[in-house]
Parts: sequence; structure tokens; C-alpha cells
Amino acid sequence: GPRFVQWFFAQGYRLRMVELNRLQAVAEKERQEAVEKFNRSSSEDLRERYKVVTAPFTPEDEASARKKLREAASNRGLVGDVAARRSFGGTMTPAELRDQLKKSYKLSMTPQEMG
Repeated sequence: GPRFVQWFFAQGYRLRMVELNRLQAVAEKERQEAVEKFNRSSSEDLRERYKVVTAPFTPEDEASARKKLREAASNRGLVGDVAARRSFGGTMTPAELRDQLKKSYKLSMTPQEMG
């Protein structure tokens, strides 16, 4: 009678909880795998971007680079693509920054000036 009905519903509840826990574990495992895959691909992308071989950077190179940037700032102001790109919070490799300066301001920097 009533004890069987209670037992029957209790068994159903227990089985549903077991299945729910299994599904949650599978979902968590899939989420972790997706995060690891994303981190792996991001890390590989950054490693590829930073493979740029940089030149020795001397105080003279720094002075020359600063002079070029000051001239560009006084002539046109440092606005445009570099400032817009900075607002996105991304990072640029030295090579990407050099290309951006050349594109935006016609400013040619040597590898030594880029460090």
C-alpha cells in the first residue's frame, strides 16, 4: 500500500538525482575542456606573435625613438589608430606597434628603436 508508493517515488527521486549529478559532471568537464582549449590556443597565438626577434636597445636608440614620437605628437598629435586601439585593452608586439605607427603616422622606427 502506502509504503510501496513512498518507496517507489523515493527510488525515482534517487535515480533522477544520480542522473542530474552525472549530467552536471559531464557539463563541467566539457566546460573545463573548452576553457583549456581556449587558453591553449590563446597561448599559442601569443607565442607566435611574440616570436619577433628584438634588437639590442641602447640609450641612444631610446632617445631617437622618443624624438621621433615627440615630433609626431607636435606635428599631428598622437591620435588616431594607436589611441583607438589602446582603448580596446589589447596588447601589441613591438612589430605590430611599429606597423601601426608607420600606418597611422608615416613614422618609420628601426628595430633598434623598437627595442
